[in-house]
Amino acid sequence: MARRKLLSGYNTKNKAHPLESFKHYIGQRNGEITVMNVVYKKGMTKGKETQERAMLECKCDCGNVFYIRPYQFARNEYSSCGCRKRRSPYNATHKLSKEKLYHIWETMRLRCSNPKSKRYYLYGARGIRVCDEWQNDFLAFREWALSSGYSQGLSLDRIDPDGNYEPSNCRWATIKEQQNNRRITKKATLNGVTKPVSIWCEEMGLNKKTVYERIRTGGMSPEEALLTPIRPCPKR
Repeated sequence: MARRKLLSGYNTKNKAHPLESFKHYIGQRNGEITVMNVVYKKGMTKGKETQERAMLECKCDCGNVFYIRPYQFARNEYSSCGCRKRRSPYNATHKLSKEKLYHIWETMRLRCSNPKSKRYYLYGARGIRVCDEWQNDFLAFREWALSSGYSQGLSLDRIDPDGNYEPSNCRWATIKEQQNNRRITKKATLNGVTKPVSIWCEEMGLNKKTVYERIRTGGMSPEEALLTPIRPCPKR
């Protein structure tokens, strides 16, 4: 119990003891803040003033001075006075954060730069990045989107699945178009033209199931599977 009180900065009858216990924080940095001093100061809890407690007087690189509890510094709960969050590109100041486009932009950036994203292994881990023009500027991305055919129901698609998110490699596509452009989509090149096998089947009037079975179990290349005549079933 005594240790818990000491770590949290609670007041005790002997005020000199707690302050001395936190002197080692002076001069330490965490992010953009530096501990300048240890003082006794009353705090606020649920709008009510509390008893005096040991507090760390911190100065942010922006010049702002504020006070936090010792355990908050020890747990890295503060890395600035709050100015870092206000400067963050994730903190929208354009009042457009509720738009669908903002969600698309934010999700695109997260899966390319945040290892904690569930889909990071498919994007950022493969070296896929967001171009500098879009990385920190939602309005630039929004302007491109509106001038490039964006509408409800369309998804952001990369023309080259191994390329970055940038104006020259992005388009708005339907779910079907996106599926045909996936890395794992089987493609075939006929007469110098490359298309997904499913598209060739539609254009050539071929049975998709038969063509894919030829590829999967028959060992044929996509081109062979498309060009080999399908034998008619013998009449019984």
